Amino acid sequence: MLEEKGIGIGAVITEHARTTTVKTRIIKGTEHMLRVDEETTEPISEVSRNQLEDEITTLLDSQQVDVIIIEDYDKGVMSEEFANFLIDQADERGIPITVDPKLENFSVYKGVDLFKPNLKELREGLGLSINNNDNESLKNAVERLHKELEPQMSLTTLGGEGMWMHSSDMMHHHQCGVERDVVDVSGAGDTVIAVASLMLAVGAEPQNIAKAA
Repeated sequence: MLEEKGIGIGAVITEHARTTTVKTRIIKGTEHMLRVDEETTEPISEVSRNQLEDEITTLLDSQQVDVIIIEDYDKGVMSEEFANFLIDQADERGIPITVDPKLENFSVYKGVDLFKPNLKELREGLGLSINNNDNESLKNAVERLHKELEPQMSLTTLGGEGMWMHSSDMMHHHQCGVERDVVDVSGAGDTVIAVASLMLAVGAEPQNIAKAA
């Protein structure tokens, strides 16, 4: 399927005896009731990680890469070692790197160009209580995030309330959401990090990154 769409599979590897994650969403009318995941979240083997690193190095050596996105799902692929490898590769080559985190490796992604948690991940990653309707508590949390992880910019998604952008060279910016009638919001976070990364790669200003994403 990837090949049919012209997407490279150079670093797509198989780990034998590992189940491919299958997500089943149960929707009643227009209401998303629940999701059932069949999967394993055990860490991948050292052999698999080394293979991934070799394949990625080959890709970076042979192709022009404009941005690297780390999309962490807490499924066992990402680890501190692998994250450090990717960040080091990006730094050495001058490639912007962006992160959509989960809780397990939240504090690992230091010094990246763009860090994109959602509100739940921000709460859990920092161990803070953030009031949805209190911009001050959100500001304080984002500033603590920047102090601890030192990203160039962060983009915190707030569901229907839009996004909160903060960077080293701008004040806090609340980008309001545009109301849509949506039943299944699956893939929303993936879309945000993809578009934000594209905008970053072409040199857009932080406020425009948030607006487009």
